[in-house]
Amino acid sequence: MSKDHRIGGDSNANGSNEETKEPINIFAASGERPSSHNTDNNADEEEDTKPVMDATQGSSSGEEPPYVNNDHTAKNPAVYEAVELDDDNHPEMLIFRREKNGSTEPQRMKDLRKAISSVSRVIKIFMADDPVEKKKMFYRLHLTADTGCRGPNYNIDDGWSNLEEIQQRLTDYGIKVRSTWFQRYSKTALRVFIPFFIAGGLVYEMSINAWLLPAPHNGVFIPPITLAVALCWIIAGSAFGVWLEFVLRVQTITFEQLLYFDPGRWSPNERFCLASGVALAFGFFLALPAVQIGIGPLLLNQFADSKPIYSIAVGVITGFSFPYVRDILYNIRPVEKPKP
Repeated sequence: MSKDHRIGGDSNANGSNEETKEPINIFAASGERPSSHNTDNNADEEEDTKPVMDATQGSSSGEEPPYVNNDHTAKNPAVYEAVELDDDNHPEMLIFRREKNGSTEPQRMKDLRKAISSVSRVIKIFMADDPVEKKKMFYRLHLTADTGCRGPNYNIDDGWSNLEEIQQRLTDYGIKVRSTWFQRYSKTALRVFIPFFIAGGLVYEMSINAWLLPAPHNGVFIPPITLAVALCWIIAGSAFGVWLEFVLRVQTITFEQLLYFDPGRWSPNERFCLASGVALAFGFFLALPAVQIGIGPLLLNQFADSKPIYSIAVGVITGFSFPYVRDILYNIRPVEKPKP
């Protein structure tokens, strides 16, 4: 009889799913006590006179005898003899050990095993900062793999059912993580955006009003002013772009999206630093101009002379569409031509 390893399932002390039925006391109504022996002598004599029928013989009515299973082997040939955690205290993965001379793995079991391995990877990466909850989730996943793959009494359907419950738990956990990460992204974005935006604004206003700084000539700022404003506002814009991209990306959370919760596995601080550096490089190539980028009627290259405010857009585009800007920089890098 197979054991039920479903998460949250109930079982009796013997590990069986069958309920333990109390024997019916047919003597309770009359007040008599049940006896282990039959007090009816006539019943004894009648029992002794009954013929003994072998299970292999037919009955007197011509019906087939009931099947007697003298072979106590399990219903399924074993494929995996054990499913283990690589480390009981700090689990990172599950190890499936094949049964010696075991049968060929069924396709449904193979699909289940691959899905379990995929979920274990999500747990490992997504819960890296929460070792307690990570250990609990790996324990549940271990029970699921044990139910669906181990030994001769495996149950693939129960394994899939348990795995779907784990996926739902991970999705619910992702909603909590989203709130935590939103706070981290917001705090980092404000720490970067506010000082750099204010610094760039001061330089811009001081030049526009000719207060301690030279005013623009024919609408064109001198290079040092342009450089100072662009440096501050590109960094401020990239911080806002990274924050905006995160907010729009995690509006809805599904299990399939959990691995892409943080592309590149960067922490918020690392993403802001990376986006700022790439944005400055992008602005440098726009100022040359090695490439021309426009948004509708706006030409971003103008941030380098008459439109310093466009430098904010350069930063926002880099932070919000980082893969797009990365591809642009890749395409303009020098490439060695093959010799003829």
